[in-house]
Amino acid sequence: DELREQHAGDDAICIREVRYAYPDAQHGDSKLLAPLDLELPTGEVICFCDLEGGAGMSIGTNTLFNIIAGRLQSTAGRVLVPKRWKVIYVPVMPILFDGTLMYNLMFGAHDGKQEEVVWDMCRRLGLSASLIGRGDFDIGAEAQNLRFSDRVIVSIARAVMSDVDVLLLSSALDILGESLAAQVIDCLKEVSRTHGIHHHLPAHLRHRKTTIYRSKFQSLQDRATVKVRVDDSATTSASTSMALDVV
Repeated sequence: DELREQHAGDDAICIREVRYAYPDAQHGDSKLLAPLDLELPTGEVICFCDLEGGAGMSIGTNTLFNIIAGRLQSTAGRVLVPKRWKVIYVPVMPILFDGTLMYNLMFGAHDGKQEEVVWDMCRRLGLSASLIGRGDFDIGAEAQNLRFSDRVIVSIARAVMSDVDVLLLSSALDILGESLAAQVIDCLKEVSRTHGIHHHLPAHLRHRKTTIYRSKFQSLQDRATVKVRVDDSATTSASTSMALDVV
């Protein structure tokens, strides 16, 4: 959390002149993320729309998501998120722990959930049917007993169970394939609409959840409530031009 700032409002994630470069002994600083100025509305399902050929990666999407999550320090600029909000980034290789499936699903959850709630969420997200209801299943060292797609689904379900406020998904969706990724996004849209799964909270303490993801697939882009499009001419040597489309 110390790598990002917080602000009192809850209506936007503010990205202010953020840039990132890593030292390169041969060529000096290598710009991975050009200066970026953007406000992402909260309570939405937001897609960074890649162009075919990977043009979307020219802005360093993975790098940006790591900066928003506070996992990486930007070279310059600021990212401001609503105060006390939980931000989780699910990477392409999610971190799971030795132990049971249920232990991993509930790690970080604020309170106990009835098992039917946990399995219903896993089912909606597309966890393999053979795993539903098997809380005592040993996932093995480094989750070797799980498919890669199930590792991603477990990580996403865990974030939802822990009442995540902003969920970031980048290359993790690529592992799932277009059809399963679409199922995940549809589920997360419903989670946002219903203010998460903590229905017992008073109305004034509940708010719509935010999901931010990247995709080159039109079917996944069309599921977003807000689309972030990269200017075709954007380069890493100048300010990145982006547009927000509210669906």
